[in-house]
Amino acid sequence: MSGPVIVEKDGGGNTAIVAIIVILVLVVAGWYFLLGPGAGGQSGDTNVNVTVPSLEVPEPPAPT
Repeated sequence: MSGPVIVEKDGGGNTAIVAIIVILVLVVAGWYFLLGPGAGGQSGDTNVNVTVPSLEVPEPPAPT
């Protein structure tokens, strides 16, 4: 013979709340990276002019 089966149902509401929060975080992260400011789009001038100074090469000494 087996004894009685005890079933505890605690935390069911907490699990649902955590699941909803996780889903909302994933939706917000998806919006941010796919459509929002984190999408990688750039605005403005992306051309940058860089001036590099030139070096003068000294002449080798004359053979003696």
